[in-house]
Amino acid sequence: MTAQMNRHVARRLGLSVLCGAAGYLLNALPGGAVAPLLLGRIVTLPIAILFGPWFGALAAAIGATAVRGTAIGIVPLVLLLPVEGLLAGAFARRGTSPLLAGALVWAGIAGSVVIAPRLYGAGALRETILPIALQMPLNGLVAVVIADLIATGATAQQLVTGYRPFERRRLRTFAFHAFILVAALPVLLLAAVDTQLTAAKQEADGGARLHEAVTSLGEHIGDYLSDHIHAVRTVGASFAERADPAARQRLLDEYHAIYPGFITLFDADLSGTVHEIYPRRESPSISDRQYFIDTRGCAAWSSPT
Repeated sequence: MTAQMNRHVARRLGLSVLCGAAGYLLNALPGGAVAPLLLGRIVTLPIAILFGPWFGALAAAIGATAVRGTAIGIVPLVLLLPVEGLLAGAFARRGTSPLLAGALVWAGIAGSVVIAPRLYGAGALRETILPIALQMPLNGLVAVVIADLIATGATAQQLVTGYRPFERRRLRTFAFHAFILVAALPVLLLAAVDTQLTAAKQEADGGARLHEAVTSLGEHIGDYLSDHIHAVRTVGASFAERADPAARQRLLDEYHAIYPGFITLFDADLSGTVHEIYPRRESPSISDRQYFIDTRGCAAWSSPT
């Protein structure tokens, strides 16, 4: 009897590790729109439903280590998915639908994301976290429904010896449970995938608009710099024609009224001594300023600040 039980435990342990590895491979696949569905749970949750919570937690922990591309952090999922396996196995052992366990887990995750997004590394998404949180239960339940269907099927039942979570159900209850799963799966799957595809399209459209805005802004900056360069050259050429300091000061005053794009205008010689400045104040030395050093080699120049 003991040897038979040991064989049963070893068999369940081996299947748990195998399904965990399969879940790892599914979660590691580049998924894009389906990555948030965590499809590796399709092969790990049946272990919890059929073999009990502890084997389910083991399979879920193995599969969770490959999770990528979700709205919440990797570390929280590595901790939370085994909890889902524990609850799913415990609910199945009591004869309660694992779907209820999945709903409780993902509703709790969504609520905690809204309340404390920093715990999941989503603090920067605080302004838009509510739609993401509302989508999480929908994404999470897709794999739960599929896993429950697998566990309910006759093939999955034949893999289990000894403990059978569904054998206490009456035929009517069993049929109703299967009917609910089959009816709910297309709705959940369609809604989840459609939402992910819509989000991907909106992200692409937003990226295109952002690229257009950056391109337009770059053109405006180029025009702005060109205007300033032209203005500096104009002032420099005008100063070359005026030797009188008073005339140069009037030129600065008048030029600022014509072109107010410069905050400060001044006239300095090659030693860095400022002779005229607008707005009028005590003239500082600019010999140590980097812009003066960079433009010192010009034949005629005027430097705005």
